[in-house]
Amino acid sequence: MKTIIDICNEHGIELKKAGINKYQALCPLHSEDTPSFTIYSDSDSFFCWGCRAGGDAIELLMQLDDVSFLEAKRILYGENLEDYIKDRIKTREKPINYKLLLNKGVSPVAREMIGNGKSLDKILNLLYNLDNESISTQEQFEKKYKEYINKLRSLK
Repeated sequence: MKTIIDICNEHGIELKKAGINKYQALCPLHSEDTPSFTIYSDSDSFFCWGCRAGGDAIELLMQLDDVSFLEAKRILYGENLEDYIKDRIKTREKPINYKLLLNKGVSPVAREMIGNGKSLDKILNLLYNLDNESISTQEQFEKKYKEYINKLRSLK
């Protein structure tokens, strides 16, 4: 499994140590002259104080490579979603919030559809329906993810 530090190194982001488990760099997501991009290696997360982008290693990879949640997950964890789920269980020791995972996977596609001039009302309605879904297994997650991506892409 790759860490957020690995992702930064692979993308040529020059990290400078800024404390215990903390690194800074120029943000790769926007132009700037002063480093505002902060990596927290202990939580495998990032935050940019300039553009306010933040998240985990998957979110960073999604933004850097313009890939979907599942594509970023595959880059980090291989083809098996179970590795990702096991890792989340191990680090959090909380039940997996499949609904949150589904929202994280669907949101970038929804933003893309809005940018392409699709009906905002239809997209918001679809995302509202997503919030009412009951998802408790990996199988349900994968099925609903594909279903919602297809619904978003078919909006007129």
